[in-house]
Amino acid sequence: MTEGTQAAVWITNACLRVAEMCFALGGGSAVYEDSMLQRRLRDLHVAAQHAMVQQRHYIDAGKLFISMTSDG
Repeated sequence: MTEGTQAAVWITNACLRVAEMCFALGGGSAVYEDSMLQRRLRDLHVAAQHAMVQQRHYIDAGKLFISMTSDG
């Protein structure tokens, strides 16, 4: 995994957590379809489903790191 991919995965998940906290703090009005918080939360969840920013990339990075450290 490249550093760019690793950063993208981390940033995506950090943004998603922030949006989820804002949504929770928004109270009952955040659940309505015309709420900007609700729309942003949905958009971030969709973006987090993109193949480039899936957390499963960390598995490949971990395997690579273990193979590099066990060879040397």
